[in-house]
Amino acid sequence: MAVMAGQRRRAGAAVRFPTREARCYHLVFAGADVREWALLDPTELADRTGRWLHGRADAALVDLVTRLIDRGEAVRTETLARPPGPALPAVISPTDLGDARARLEAATDVLRIDARNPPAPGVGYPGLWCALAVAGAAAQATGGVWLDAGSLRVRGTATPLPTPGLVRMGDHMLVAQTVEGDTALLSTTGLGSFGLPELLVAGVPTALAPAAALVLQGLAQRLIEGLVGDLADATTRGEVPAELVVTGTLVARSAPGSRVRKAGAARVRLAYRPPSDDDGPDHLAVEPAAADERRSRAEWLRSIVGELLSG
Repeated sequence: MAVMAGQRRRAGAAVRFPTREARCYHLVFAGADVREWALLDPTELADRTGRWLHGRADAALVDLVTRLIDRGEAVRTETLARPPGPALPAVISPTDLGDARARLEAATDVLRIDARNPPAPGVGYPGLWCALAVAGAAAQATGGVWLDAGSLRVRGTATPLPTPGLVRMGDHMLVAQTVEGDTALLSTTGLGSFGLPELLVAGVPTALAPAAALVLQGLAQRLIEGLVGDLADATTRGEVPAELVVTGTLVARSAPGSRVRKAGAARVRLAYRPPSDDDGPDHLAVEPAAADERRSRAEWLRSIVGELLSG
């Protein structure tokens, strides 16, 4: 076992994990008028979606999304009666809904939108944009409340979409914090939409948790940018390098507006963690790289944060 552990730490080694289909899921909670969205033929769905995209995306993204939807292969839609009980996951506070809270409470039906999201060279993840656009168009037309089920966030319909291929992972993932005494366990939700296990890092001093969450976003950005085209060709096992370099530039790209050291760089090691139960996600645990193994976890994390973030 000692030899195998050493092999995992060598530069060039890989961490392997079971592949899963990359899919994006969105839910629109609305009245009965949302049902017609599940009955539209692909051409009508593409037309309505294109009208919503106008002014919210550049011409190249509008053309890509409407063309893929019109083929009838990009997205699937279905409507369901709203199930009893809370509509939103517990991590979403009702107080964060603002004026959407009343609309959510009045909703009787749910439109479910899902799209395959394999990486494609040149356009990044086209399924992501198709699912976002259909959900946004339906939410605006019906006055519905739009839940991105992958990243567990309520989305508004006024936000413009970026150019094709520009995925800002800070917009598509949630970093949850579980406090354990004076440290926290950080874990992500949202990478499953890109065919990846979620990320987690344990033993984070609570004062460092917000900064460490930005580092996880930068690491997620590195993963999805480095894997475009690779996971789409994988059959039963995907893999990522056992050690990766996260840069301040990646953190800035993931979370625009964050205060970073763009020239900063930090190396981390990844280890695969299978699901703890049948319904739970699997994870890539973030650990110190071989060069940092002698440091305490707190020292290692402070070093990474100091290298990548300013202020």
